[in-house]
Amino acid sequence: MLGKLLKHEFKATSRLMLPLYLICIAVTILNKLVSVFEFFDYPETVFYLMNSFKTLTVALYIFVLLSIMVATLIICIIRFYKNMLGSQGYLTFTLPVKTYEHILSKGITSVIWFLISSVVVIISIFITIVDKDVIAELSKFSYHNLDHAVYYSIGIHLIPFLILVLLLFIVYFSGIVVIMYSSLSIGNLFNKNKILGSFLGYLIIKIINSAISSILILPLMIFMESHIDSSFEFTLPYLIFMIVYNALITVLYFFVANYILSKKLNLQ
Repeated sequence: MLGKLLKHEFKATSRLMLPLYLICIAVTILNKLVSVFEFFDYPETVFYLMNSFKTLTVALYIFVLLSIMVATLIICIIRFYKNMLGSQGYLTFTLPVKTYEHILSKGITSVIWFLISSVVVIISIFITIVDKDVIAELSKFSYHNLDHAVYYSIGIHLIPFLILVLLLFIVYFSGIVVIMYSSLSIGNLFNKNKILGSFLGYLIIKIINSAISSILILPLMIFMESHIDSSFEFTLPYLIFMIVYNALITVLYFFVANYILSKKLNLQ
């Protein structure tokens, strides 16, 4: 059943996400073309017009890049709220599906869209900055050289390092998503002013997270600084710790959202 829910979620959200990516691609290409044409010789009037147009396209490009991640989060939040806590919630909870499966399907879909959005942004930035000089510099690197540099710096090979970074992204985005779900679920406990209740729930969660991170991370930082000589040696244990920490945060607030929606659901 989870597979069917995931398929439905991807189909519904792709109608919003794919046009957003197409807009990003179009603006990236436009910005790149303007950058290429600015090196041509133009009359003074045309030069000023091109310069003004370039400023406009750069501003538009930055706005689109920033909007992609924000829009991804907003779309995921609205989707969860409408389907689980809004008028569609009555239909959602009549389906022969466990509450945690609904949360999982929406959470997994949201995290995947966050990862895709990140890749789109990275590719877009690369297309924007790439030129002959960048290509020439990149051609000097090989997998062996990169692997050796990473291993020499932090004591781990390139592929395991990239896997750890990917895991960190996954658990970090998962944490963001389930915190939002928990905040909305807490707001659902209020008979009135549910949006205000969700905002208060989010503030409470952030305070709890700050306390947890202060209790756990600060002693770790002190310990590592006293036992690790190089800042590079600090990278791997800190990376592993952040993966574990964000994974625990994700699990904690997943259970919070699941408990509230299973035991304390209020669709009034």
